[in-house]
Amino acid sequence: MKIHNRALRNAGFTLVESMISLAILAIVMSSALTAVNSAQGSSEQAVTRSVLTAKTGRVLSKITEQLRGAGADALTSVPFLPGSIDQLDFRQATGIVDQAIVWSNQMVIRLEYMPGEIDNGLDDNGDGFVDECRIVRVDNPGAPDERMLVLGTQVSEFFEGETPSLNDDNGNGLVDERGLCFYRTGDLVTVLLTMLRRDSQGRVGTRSSTTTIALRN
Repeated sequence: MKIHNRALRNAGFTLVESMISLAILAIVMSSALTAVNSAQGSSEQAVTRSVLTAKTGRVLSKITEQLRGAGADALTSVPFLPGSIDQLDFRQATGIVDQAIVWSNQMVIRLEYMPGEIDNGLDDNGDGFVDECRIVRVDNPGAPDERMLVLGTQVSEFFEGETPSLNDDNGNGLVDERGLCFYRTGDLVTVLLTMLRRDSQGRVGTRSSTTTIALRN
């Protein structure tokens, strides 16, 4: 009888040990899963940043290419700090005749809301972004032969860190600047751009870039 009781006690002790081991194993597996998820999240955020950096660079290069041959008369519509505009009217140099520069018809690069989106703080077109914009170039605006070219999509409504508060929220010297905007410093035009991207978890990442262009005289 004593041997039987001892066997029961030994069996009970082994069962307790098993339960403790299972609990420890569950904790370890939970920690490992958390670490894996965290690593995956960090990796995905890094990919988002990388893709956004490349995309922002490409769009900014397109804008720079459009404006590099622009006439200095475009400067007249560009304000000095702390003002900025989200539309730039310009003409491009197309050649030289009798030692004089020949200019193209009027062109515009501007920021506008994505199709189906309006300025109301909602995701009207259901693409996961709120009040997102796009960048377009319009040739001969208002004319019968008007043409439009999209230079970039999923552009932020406002530049990174900025809100429509009539203040310089992000401390860059501009007030309420848009996701694409232009401002003037002397005979130079500076272009600011903030773009958006969603990852598989629905998180929205942003990337901003700036460049400065000297227009033709």
